[in-house]
Amino acid sequence: MSAFLALVFGVVVAAILAIAVLVVIAKSFLVIGPAQVGLVTRRVSSRHNTTDDPITFAGEAGYQSELLMSGVRFKLWPTYSVAKYPWVQVPAGEIGVVISQIGAPLATGAKSAAYRPEFGNFTNLRAFLENGGQKGVQRPVLPPGTLIPVHPVAFLVITASKAYGLPVDKQQLVRAPLSAESFGLLPKQLRVTVIAPEGDHDLVGIVTTLDQERPPQQLPGLPGFPGQRRPDRAPARPASVRGVPAQSFPRSGRTGEDAGRQPGRGGGDQELCRAAHSGHLGARVQVRLDRSTRPPGHLARGAENGQVPVESAHLCG
Repeated sequence: MSAFLALVFGVVVAAILAIAVLVVIAKSFLVIGPAQVGLVTRRVSSRHNTTDDPITFAGEAGYQSELLMSGVRFKLWPTYSVAKYPWVQVPAGEIGVVISQIGAPLATGAKSAAYRPEFGNFTNLRAFLENGGQKGVQRPVLPPGTLIPVHPVAFLVITASKAYGLPVDKQQLVRAPLSAESFGLLPKQLRVTVIAPEGDHDLVGIVTTLDQERPPQQLPGLPGFPGQRRPDRAPARPASVRGVPAQSFPRSGRTGEDAGRQPGRGGGDQELCRAAHSGHLGARVQVRLDRSTRPPGHLARGAENGQVPVESAHLCG
């Protein structure tokens, strides 16, 4: 009797294992349609994502950078899960605005991300990141008739009639389906602008640029938040002014008795003196009047004796 029970138990365990294997195999094989991509999410991994991007490139747990293209594909379940998404298609008469969820942050004051020719049509994630791609709205738009496989987590594409992609913030999908209004856009803003004659008058279109790539600038910093510095300029130093002995710069051509006179004692020239201090250009100017010129006002008495008081002024730039 015990032998019979052991046999029955072994058959049951074998059947359970066989069913489990069949379930794993059945769930591991997937069929990706001809106009679909498979978004792979790794559930089990000994490594985790250490970047600020939601996509991983080295097998960490999370969204994987490589998409599954059309055909029969195998991804071991339950280590991986796969979600199917359609290719991005921009209908005729519409444009597609691309919003990146990966890359570096936008520069201070920028409204859109800088574009590089290496980005192509945003289908190569490695090229996008390695060439300085930035998060946010991308400057080039997808033209009408575009049909491309775009990573649904890396890039969101918004057209007048439909939105593609998976936002990192799932609350956007809970509040309402993804659409142009979800990003503060109106459907009419995502339609091709047609410039056509009105009656007997031909029309032209004037384009106004509201954003452009600009070099880093020196921005004022708040306490605890230092400003950004332009790399082509030396760091600013705090301004300070202190008195130093004046250095005279004799006027060229002084000869004879005038050449030996001290600053501020007669003569017919001006002495330029510089006060040294850190951070800013500064100058101390000593002005002397010529004997042949009658000094005005309070300088008259000193001019009679050849002793003209020195008027000092600081010029700071």
